Amino acid sequence: MKILLVAPEICSPWTEGRKRFVRDLGFALSKEHDVMLLCTKAKGQTTDFPVPYKSAERGWGPSHLIFLHKAIGPIIKNFKPHLVCHFPYATFQHIYKPANTWTMWNVDRLCRRHSVPCFTIMYSISKEATPEMLKPWVSHLVLNQFSSGYEKKVRLGICFDNKMPILEHRKDIPRHPKLLFMAGMWQQTRKRLKYVIERRGLSTLLRAGKKLTGTGTQLIVAVPLLKNPKLRNLLLCDPNNTWPRECIKLTGEVTVPDIFKRVDLFIFPYAREESVFIPTSVIESMAWGTPVVLSDHAFLSNLRQGGKTALSFPPGDSNKLTSIIADLLNDTDKYNTLRENGIRYVREEMSIEESCKDLLSLYKHLL
Repeated sequence: MKILLVAPEICSPWTEGRKRFVRDLGFALSKEHDVMLLCTKAKGQTTDFPVPYKSAERGWGPSHLIFLHKAIGPIIKNFKPHLVCHFPYATFQHIYKPANTWTMWNVDRLCRRHSVPCFTIMYSISKEATPEMLKPWVSHLVLNQFSSGYEKKVRLGICFDNKMPILEHRKDIPRHPKLLFMAGMWQQTRKRLKYVIERRGLSTLLRAGKKLTGTGTQLIVAVPLLKNPKLRNLLLCDPNNTWPRECIKLTGEVTVPDIFKRVDLFIFPYAREESVFIPTSVIESMAWGTPVVLSDHAFLSNLRQGGKTALSFPPGDSNKLTSIIADLLNDTDKYNTLRENGIRYVREEMSIEESCKDLLSLYKHLL
């Protein structure tokens, strides 16, 4: 079977969930099928993709979409795929709403013109849009496994490489426990740093520093854009930051799973509700045995499993976050149970192999 994957900006750095899902899915599908990728890459970045691909480097935002529209017809004629899987951008704020909606419609239209079914697979959907709003624009809107009320769903999994973490049952917590905040933003601008602080909720964790450092806790902030020294300094001087300089470490791109072996808790303090979103970083943290504390949003509720696989706090409440972190780090039984439940849940439900099974099952059902 021939499968064509179509997506803008599938390139380094590989720190964003949509990019990594497309990469891992393409590799997993290629073990039994003929897979090709049509994509773009940002200036200065690379597309080291595990299957044959056609890409173009673009700088101006809309030019990524324009290239895909122009290239998809000739690719379909030459490659002759049985199925096209389109992975659009997930942002629908401001001008992105008409641009991304039109892109979804046009890619689907071009596929229909060539009599090829197109699955529009939404890795996530920002709150400015809903599945109900997007569904009329495409033939087959495919959502993640937590989207109730929709028949066309694909489990959004990750590649485990058949490696299981070696966990020792903790009898005590380290003298200086380490917290991790991680986000995939790589564009070195003040606007993107503000996005990390406000939208991704880093401000909540920064405000918790004053109380947490009293217990010896340290914080690692890993965001690719922080390789820029000016942005690092802006973050350290942010009014929300209450961490002493010696207790906070800022770093750029990190390697998974190595980063999770160096920390004791992963904090995902996302600031607002979204329509559809399964954060890859949360899945990876659980999969490699690092317990997670995340915001109490509806879109994250399935990852918590009622508190069995992750703990939660009211969004923006730094005092409650501080309390939950301190309690968990002082309760080794609860800590060990949380990490064991997380590993079991994610590795049974969220492997990239399950994603392939779901996708191929949808195709067979369509036929």
